[in-house]
Amino acid sequence: MNVVQVDTRNVTEICGYRVLENHEDYCLVEMCDKSIKVDRNGCASEKDLCFIDKKGLPHSAGYLNKYDMCELDKLDNVLMTNLSSDKRRIVHEWIRDTFNPIKTYNVKHSTYSLKELLERKTGIYLTNNQMKDALLNMGYICQNEHKINWLVNVSEMGIKYVK
Repeated sequence: MNVVQVDTRNVTEICGYRVLENHEDYCLVEMCDKSIKVDRNGCASEKDLCFIDKKGLPHSAGYLNKYDMCELDKLDNVLMTNLSSDKRRIVHEWIRDTFNPIKTYNVKHSTYSLKELLERKTGIYLTNNQMKDALLNMGYICQNEHKINWLVNVSEMGIKYVK
């Protein structure tokens, strides 16, 4: 495994986050008023890096690397409100016309793959966090808010139709 090594005993900042405490095998960084434990590989728990805040807004601060480890990254807190009203309308209409809510979670497609599908069909790029926000705004629910790539309650039928 060839992962970046972090000098957890001496580092003062990781990905723009201030280090609160240094230890032999990990350090604590401050993110969104929380202390996050980051190991020597620059990795942290998905549970700590991905969450919905008290206002109901999604946040993600990591990605799954090629070793399926959750690496700390810049905070993705970009929301649908960061898009122009025309693009927001197109995204909402596309979601409305493409997906149907179901009682279970679609395990075949995460928010990441849904955002890629949306981009292929509309030409509009969204961050994964914006896709999460759009789906929440449309009443969809996620299986686990502490995952980078959410599974949501969207039907497979609409996805198959647009592929």
